[in-house]
Amino acid sequence: MILDGDLPARIAVDTSVLAAAFDEDHRIFIQCRQLIEHIVQRQVLLVPAAALGERLIYGDDSLLTLPRLDILSFDIRGARSMADAIGNRAGLATKGYPKKVVKFDAMIIGTCLAHGVELLITHDRKQLSLANQAGLRARDPVDFYARDPPSPQVGLFDST
Repeated sequence: MILDGDLPARIAVDTSVLAAAFDEDHRIFIQCRQLIEHIVQRQVLLVPAAALGERLIYGDDSLLTLPRLDILSFDIRGARSMADAIGNRAGLATKGYPKKVVKFDAMIIGTCLAHGVELLITHDRKQLSLANQAGLRARDPVDFYARDPPSPQVGLFDST
């Protein structure tokens, strides 16, 4: 069962959560799938365009069939938020982070900050750390569950 707690109104998911939610062989498939379903039953699910792009690279556009989905654009506001939060506040420009890591992860964080996202859900440890350093609250999808993993259920992703 998902632990609701205080779910904020503006929640975004990143590529790691999307990848797990659409891969039945992923070890946290059920948690990510049910968490996304839980969110879209209550509010709009926010997905940064960079995260969507990473999924589309693999030819996976199944995410686009979800109801209550909003793709957050990476625009000038996102670019400025990325530069401020990642380059300055987190100091990544001087910490020697690989450029590859900074590119997509920073774009996702910058987009979230620019669009007022209150919580980023990610299963990527580096993304969790970068987001929190940049002032964006981030949580792992498994943190939303009690100790026992959820059992499979029929949901929004399943056809009847």
